[in-house]
Amino acid sequence: MKRIFFLMAFLLFPLFYVMADYIPTTGPWDEDDFTRRSISTAPARPIASINGTVVSVCSPDALADLNVIITDRQGHVVYQQPHTFTAGETIDLPALEEGEYIIVLSLGRRYLLGEFEVE
Repeated sequence: MKRIFFLMAFLLFPLFYVMADYIPTTGPWDEDDFTRRSISTAPARPIASINGTVVSVCSPDALADLNVIITDRQGHVVYQQPHTFTAGETIDLPALEEGEYIIVLSLGRRYLLGEFEVE
């Protein structure tokens, strides 16, 4: 039974990447980005992806009050909301209209920026 479970998980896991496009993000997130410590205590970077018109944000670690901000190319805020994540939780944001957007994921002085397009 365990073999069947692992086989199914192994075969279905890659479908997430086929169905949703990863949104590349950059910015200072890790503790090493701020200091020269050899051991980082920063939470893992949250991951943003898009599937059609729906943007999803996943956090490998538990996070409290991660600010998710989406703006259009003109700088108008189309979504802004703090979210609290349990480890491994994924949230779906409201559907967006066609256009180009910028997503900002911020937690204290840590932040990540990414650009994406809804077609």
